Amino acid sequence: RERAPQENADPAALRDGRGYQSADAMRAGASHAGASRVRGLTRMSIETITIRRGPGGLGLELSDANLVVSQSGQPELRIGDIVVAVDGVELAGKYLGSVIDQAAGEYVFTVSREPKASAAALEMALRGLGADLYSPNLDDVDAAPTPAVRARVMAVLGALEALGTQVAPADANTERLGFWKLLLGEGAVVNDGFSGMCAMPGVELIAQWQCFGEGEGMPQLQTVEIVADPLLGRYCVATLKGTFESEASGECVSVDAERYSRLVLDGAPQSSNPRTFSRTCTYLSASLRIVRPADREKEFCAYWRTSPQAATAEIGQLADKPIRSSGGVGRRVDEDDSMPMWQQRQMEVDDENINQVESGIP
Repeated sequence: RERAPQENADPAALRDGRGYQSADAMRAGASHAGASRVRGLTRMSIETITIRRGPGGLGLELSDANLVVSQSGQPELRIGDIVVAVDGVELAGKYLGSVIDQAAGEYVFTVSREPKASAAALEMALRGLGADLYSPNLDDVDAAPTPAVRARVMAVLGALEALGTQVAPADANTERLGFWKLLLGEGAVVNDGFSGMCAMPGVELIAQWQCFGEGEGMPQLQTVEIVADPLLGRYCVATLKGTFESEASGECVSVDAERYSRLVLDGAPQSSNPRTFSRTCTYLSASLRIVRPADREKEFCAYWRTSPQAATAEIGQLADKPIRSSGGVGRRVDEDDSMPMWQQRQMEVDDENINQVESGIP
């Protein structure tokens, strides 16, 4: 909903739902010069839409770049529209809430729907929502998105996916190279991860990174997962290594196959059956990648591009960080801290099994 005007409000306040900036009077029926400036935007995809004020206001939320991030009260607008003029007068960088006549009941918005400009503004809005901080299940509850913010993030991601084929890079394989950190997601990957570690009782995926690199014959892929293991009271590092194959598709950016042949847990190689995951890339830019399982359209993962240095630092910090105990099982007092964590956990599981047999509890 539109909020009451606020004097000297920060333009970013709208992102937090605190309302529009204070409004200066601006009359409908713009000057001829202003209208001419708007007509100069014809090289972009421009639409004019009549906006009417309802009992609860305009029913809009805009970023400080005048990007529509919520339009429940104005169905003709789209998330991702950029408002460039009101009543024929170009905003010219001014925030919409600071110039519209709050007493008017109707406006004519001129909006840009140029795909590349909309995608860039949507990515900027995503960062403005704090989305560079998110991981699926971080212990730090202050870093996790609130339900309201998550809903906005989901809406922005959906708008980006709708633009995916229009703004896809000419060479998706080259654009994909490098390090990516899981930002947000829903479904099996977020709940279970790729490594299979989360199949063990109480183990939870905390963060995930992927690295795509060039290789001889097939592109190389490495996925690193941080999982929280309450039996150990620490984080474990699971690394999967394999290859990657991608095919172009007219309906999406690409159809991808991630094939893993090796699993390393806390630095120790593990016996593991080969795993293949088929995913559809629905959006890809220099900064953001969105993928969905090929057979489960409601699930998704969104990744931010990161640097090797940042990824290595974050993985190291989490690997050395204790987690809060979920109660009950603690570490052995005679435990050798130099022992790999996968071996420590196996000892804990063995102890649990022995205790169950001795107590008669199945």
